[in-house]
Amino acid sequence: MPNKVAPFWAFYKRYENEQRRKGRRFTREEMYDEASQFWGQMNQDDRAYFVDDAKEATKKLREDLWSRLEKKRELQKNLQCTPQDTGVEDILEFNIDRVMKQLAEQPKVIREMEFCFFDANIQCFVENLRADGSMTMDLRPCEIALCRFSIANGIINRWHGIIYPGRPFGMSRNRIKEAKFQCMMTHGIPFEGLPNTTCNIKKFWHSAQKFFAGATLVTSLDYRNAVGALIYFLQRCNIVETPYIIDAGRLMDRIQESLGCKPPPSARAALDNAVNVSSVKGDEVDMSCSYHVTNVGWKYCVLLRMTKLAFEFSRQLAEPFQVEPLIPGAHTPDDRNDIPVVEYQESADNQNSHDNDAATGLLSSSSQN
Repeated sequence: MPNKVAPFWAFYKRYENEQRRKGRRFTREEMYDEASQFWGQMNQDDRAYFVDDAKEATKKLREDLWSRLEKKRELQKNLQCTPQDTGVEDILEFNIDRVMKQLAEQPKVIREMEFCFFDANIQCFVENLRADGSMTMDLRPCEIALCRFSIANGIINRWHGIIYPGRPFGMSRNRIKEAKFQCMMTHGIPFEGLPNTTCNIKKFWHSAQKFFAGATLVTSLDYRNAVGALIYFLQRCNIVETPYIIDAGRLMDRIQESLGCKPPPSARAALDNAVNVSSVKGDEVDMSCSYHVTNVGWKYCVLLRMTKLAFEFSRQLAEPFQVEPLIPGAHTPDDRNDIPVVEYQESADNQNSHDNDAATGLLSSSSQN
């Protein structure tokens, strides 16, 4: 699948480096706006010059990520330590006690959690890529990893104040207004917060396909599509009723009702422990996407725990996707393989703004690293 985002990213990095060599002083937002103007004036032949750069950058990214995984495994082997000692398993297994202790002792651990979470999931991404860069059709493991990865990054973005609510990184106020309109018109989802039930599941699969086809980074819109697909999935299984507020205990009760069985005692105890910690600090006990609380860390842990539980228990449901779509024309994950990979066709007037929006997501994501 052609990648519309990576060529601009390659151009932006080269243009930024050239301006730095000239001794110019500028903010990233100024440089982004300037580079976007030049990009918009280029014809297709000029833009094609940067396609090779984008392919090389994507290849290097995959190699770097795989190398980082190999180094971590070698370190574990040499030190003869358990996976728990590295901190990665604390994230994946949602060891709330250890993570909460780390957050209390070192607030900056949220950054370490981010990289651990990415390292642990990237193996799933790499192993499900074909040698030619295309994706495998069996997306079940990638689907779970992508949703978990997307939710984690969405919260991390809010933690650092990079994306919404507030002013997105690298966007002028006029661009925010324009992006709001385009997001609503093109994707049918609200610009702030999690997508509501009008999120078409087909949009998520397009984002997933774009990612696995070799995008250097996933845009913020792809994150929201992935989160929207997760909410859509939970709603279709009658696990949650609203995408905006998910009460921790209530979700556990809903899962129990749906399955007719009780969750593992360790899972309930870990979840209760996280909620109790928040209650002691006086934080509200809900999972609203506003995140207007003094300590985001415990919500991060609880939401990750809930996400994993939801997927674990939903996989035990008998034929969980054999239901009619909420929206006419929407696709359920069962018929995802029938969805053709189709690039969005835009007019010449909208092409530049699409590239700008996508690049904005890239800049927001890259600023975390």
